[in-house]
Amino acid sequence: MDAVIIATRHHLHKEMALAAIAAGKHVFVEKPLALTVPDCDEICDAAERQGVLLTVGFNRRFAPLALAAKESTKAMHGPKTLLYRCNAGMLPADHWALDPIEGGGRIRGEAVHFFDFARWMLEDNPVSIRAERVNADHPAYENDSLTTLLRFSGGSLAVIVYTGAGSGLLAKERLELFGGGASVALDDFKTLKHYGVPGKDISARRVDKGLGALLRHFITAVQGRETLSVTGQDGRWATYIAEEALRQAGGAPKEA
Repeated sequence: MDAVIIATRHHLHKEMALAAIAAGKHVFVEKPLALTVPDCDEICDAAERQGVLLTVGFNRRFAPLALAAKESTKAMHGPKTLLYRCNAGMLPADHWALDPIEGGGRIRGEAVHFFDFARWMLEDNPVSIRAERVNADHPAYENDSLTTLLRFSGGSLAVIVYTGAGSGLLAKERLELFGGGASVALDDFKTLKHYGVPGKDISARRVDKGLGALLRHFITAVQGRETLSVTGQDGRWATYIAEEALRQAGGAPKEA
């Protein structure tokens, strides 16, 4: 056995990843890498010492329409504005993902997808993080509804709207990207449209969020035939942004 895939509830990721790494196995961890930055650091440090590959399940990077959208951004010069909206839908109050121990809440557990996507799409790291909840005192929104603003070192901005308060009749995810007099819109990984920028508009026959391609990439990297493109440090960045965004939701902005 060369590798281990960890797809358990979130609180188990750290101990399982460390055990697999200690056994000399390459590790694929479903998002999030871990629920805290120190735990992410511990996993990343262990993988580096052991010389094994460590990746995180940020599959949207590998979605065909997302890759096409990123290719189109090469013609969008200067800083960009990225808007990612996730209409996540409500969960029952007793759902494990909302449990502070097992799941860590939906921002740490799922919104990390979109924090990572923004870093990948803009090819940059945030230098400041700001965030607000709809109503921090309302239990229905405590884990579900957060709007985060990221400012990147190159001047770009990303706004990630994550909400559990919407209707399931509305598509779950939408990306809009603006820059250099052009725009790109990706709607729920079903359609990709270009405005003022070269690129072929696409209507997909089926939704492909890139999970199969991510797994194939990991296997190829384990075989030594490809360089791993999603690393443990990407997982750490996503968890860091989630932690700071949650802190910011009740406090003053802080430079990252």
